Amino acid sequence: MTRVTVELNDETLARVESLARARQTSVEELLRRRAEDIARLAPIKIYNPSHRQILSVLERASDTYESQRDETYDREKARAEVYVANRRRLLDLIDQTRGDMGLQMWDRSRLYER
Repeated sequence: MTRVTVELNDETLARVESLARARQTSVEELLRRRAEDIARLAPIKIYNPSHRQILSVLERASDTYESQRDETYDREKARAEVYVANRRRLLDLIDQTRGDMGLQMWDRSRLYER
């Protein structure tokens, strides 16, 4: 087993100790159970078929077009390229934004994949 060190302020530790005493267990056991509960959570998969449909247009092979003109003026492909560029700029903006969130930490990479 791996040991983990957790830094808590005195008030939080006092509340956790109080809860552990009420449940007749140790603080370590209480935290271990909570960590196991977190580990059992399945990763959240976001169901977004329209996003996947837009991106599938970009994977279309160029030999499916009848002529070079059709490939050049493909509106669906142009929309998909703009969508990807705008999404990338929005995610970059989110990553660069720094705000006062108190003790909360924002980590977009944990929520979404690029």
